[in-house]
Order: sequence, then structure tokens, then C-alpha cells
Amino acid sequence: MSSRFYTLFCPGGQPGELSVQRASELIELMVLLSTWRARQLTLSENGKESGGFLMCCNLARACCAKVMGGERHLMLRFQAFSGFLLLLQLEYLGHKENSGLPTVTEEHLLALDAAFQAFYSGRATNCNWRQPSEALAGREVTSCRWLLDRYLQDGDDLEIPAEAQAMVAASASRMLAECEHEAVYTSKAAERLLRELENMDSGDLEKASDLQLAALHLLRRLRRDGGRHARDACQGYQLQFRAAACHAKEKGVAAGLQLASMLIHLSLPHIIPGSRAATQLGKGLALALKGYLEADLVGGDLEVLVPWLRDPCCPLPGSTAQKLATGLASDYGLLGQSITAHPQKRPRPWRLKAAQGVWPLVTALQGLTSGLRHSKSWRDKMQQTARRRLRRRKDTAASAPNVSADGWLTPLEKKIGTSADAPPTPAPVAKRKRELDNQPRPPASGTKRQWRLRDDG
Repeated sequence: MSSRFYTLFCPGGQPGELSVQRASELIELMVLLSTWRARQLTLSENGKESGGFLMCCNLARACCAKVMGGERHLMLRFQAFSGFLLLLQLEYLGHKENSGLPTVTEEHLLALDAAFQAFYSGRATNCNWRQPSEALAGREVTSCRWLLDRYLQDGDDLEIPAEAQAMVAASASRMLAECEHEAVYTSKAAERLLRELENMDSGDLEKASDLQLAALHLLRRLRRDGGRHARDACQGYQLQFRAAACHAKEKGVAAGLQLASMLIHLSLPHIIPGSRAATQLGKGLALALKGYLEADLVGGDLEVLVPWLRDPCCPLPGSTAQKLATGLASDYGLLGQSITAHPQKRPRPWRLKAAQGVWPLVTALQGLTSGLRHSKSWRDKMQQTARRRLRRRKDTAASAPNVSADGWLTPLEKKIGTSADAPPTPAPVAKRKRELDNQPRPPASGTKRQWRLRDDG
């Protein structure tokens, strides 16, 4: 145990002897008291005491954050993480009535990322958050409760197997994906979770691990929230950009591009061009690109952003793409330059900023402004062909001969012969051509030019 944790719980702020099991019981007691207090305030509907309750939840959440960031025991970290999210949810529900959100400080986010790094470090390959049924002995408990009862009752030095670490990683990932606070599901811990989708088989989800299913749930939630508001779409795209950039920085550009392609392919629901969701996603993508290029948080290769622009359903408008391409080329001194130009004709290296992948990004943005991207889909082409066929049938029906009352076609000679000034019936085109071919041709006129050999003698 760290001295920081002792200072939190020991009376007078003096470190003392406290086992991991007793510390776990104190965290559980703190969370249960906050939960019962929230239930009491909900039943009594007393708004005057809600301020003190929210302050109490904030202090308890700060204690859990310190345990997550400084404790070495994995299960105690996991319990502190679970209590942190529960207290944050209680604060979220309390602030929701007052049109606000609880504050998650940078220190709490760093502790959250440190906890996830510990959860993912020693886990097994196949993560499963479901506890074995034979070990439950008929009890109905959660996986978190089962893990704490199993690995916190025998002492501090208990060795945790890889299967239990896999359960911790999968359970924590599922909790993170279900959290409603935007500062949590767009944090660095969420980046670690999205990076698990690199090698996922999209054709058969039954073979995917629970960790990948949690990442898939988070990814599709980002797409649904982004279709409602441009701000949520911006946060979702920036999270995906950071995850792909960090993956490319650690494992190479090819791995980053593979992860970006999987994130695009697994995002559901699909983007319908012209819909309100497509408009909001387009605005969010533009804001995310501007923010990412201006901040340059990762400082890696910009080529990892190209798959989002090469997507056939890319919602970014052409005018916005043109402005981004022009601004990016102007910042890096690429205006008026060609990617196939001779190296001596390109700008001087000392005049340009050090950035990789600028040319592919500018080329992808310019591709969105061309007319090739706005070609008609197969549905539009089918509708156009059907409308043309209906118009042709209508014209054919209008030019058809009249039908008499008894059902017989009216003779064409009678219709034309009723009026004396009716025009003669034109002959068919093939027949007139045949008659013209059978007529004798007139002799050649004398004005035809005569060619003679030149007499050089």
C-alpha cells in the first residue's frame, strides 16, 4: 500500500497499518453510503441538500482517483475504478437537473489511463468479462464482485492469474464504453480501447473477444451521438484520429492505416448522403480536422487521416475540403507545387515545416472537391432510367391510333380522307431511301474540276 492511500483513510492523516482487504471495505462503504444518500434525496425531493451531496461525491471520487493512480494491487485498482465511475454517474444525474456536468480534472484522467495501462499489461489473449458459472455456487453477483471476493480475501501478496487479469480488462473496458460522461469515453483510456479493433474479424463477430466487443460498442456509440450533434461528432472523430496516430507511432504507418480502415468499416449506422446525420457528421469531421491540424497533439504522420477522406461515404462537403486543402498547402509552402515535380523545382527544404504525410492528405482533400465523387449512385441511375422509360411509354401512347366504340382501330385512310386539306401520308424512311437509290443519277456537270498532269517540257 502507498502512503498516499493511508493518508486518505487513517484518522488524523497519519499513515498506519491497513491491509488491502480493509482498504477495499472502506471504498465499498464509501460508495454504498453515497448511493443510499442519493436514493434518500430522490425519494424526499429536497433540492437544498443536493449541493452537499454532490460535494461529498466529488471528494469520494477524488479518493478513488488517487487509489487508481498510486496503488499497486490490481484488484484494489479495479474496485476504485468501479467506484469512480459509479460516483461520477451519481454526480452526472445530479448535475443533469441543474443543466451542467461534473468536472473531471486532468489528474483524474491521468489516473484513469494509468489504471487501464495496468489492466491491459498482464492480460491473456482472449479476454472474457463473464465469471465461470461453476465458481459462483448459485450466487447472483457481478463479475466485479466475484473478482474482489476471490482475490482480495487471502491477503496482499496473492498472485493473480492471467485469466483473472483478462476479466478485469474486459470488465473495465465495458464500464468505460457505457459511461455517459464525455471526458471519460473520449480519454486516453478510450484510445487504448479502440486500438483493440486492429485485428478484429468484421465478418464473424462471434469470434471476437469481449474486449473487442466493448471497443465496437464504443465506436458505434460515437457514430450515433455524432449523427445528433456536430460537437459530439467532432469529439468522436478526434478520438479516432488520436487512436490511429498513436498506433502508427508505436507500430508503424501501415498498422495505423489498418486501424483507421477498421474503424471506418465497423462504424454503424452507415452514412446516408443528404440526411441530417450526414450533415452533422460532415460539420464534426471538418472541426476535427481543423483542431487536429492546429493542435498537432501527436506530431506523427498525417497520412493516417487519409482513410477517412477516401471513404466513399465521406460526409465532408467539397467546399470545406477545398478550404482545408488550400490552408494546409499554404501552411506547408505547397501552393502551386506538384507532387510529381522535379526535386530541384520543389520548395527549399528549409522553407517547409517538418511534417510527414502532407502530400497524401492534400491530395485526398482535393479529391473531395472534384466531380468524380459526386457521381450518381446506382439507385439514382435506376430511377432515372425508369423515369425515361415511363416518359417514352407516355409519348408512344399519345401517338397511337384512335380506337372506335366497338373496339376496332380506326382506319388511317378514313381519318386523313375526311378533310380535303389534310397533308399526304409520309412514306416510311426505308421506302423513300429505296426509291431514291433506284432513281437514275444525273450526268456529271461540266463544271467538275479536271485534273491534268503537269507538262514540265
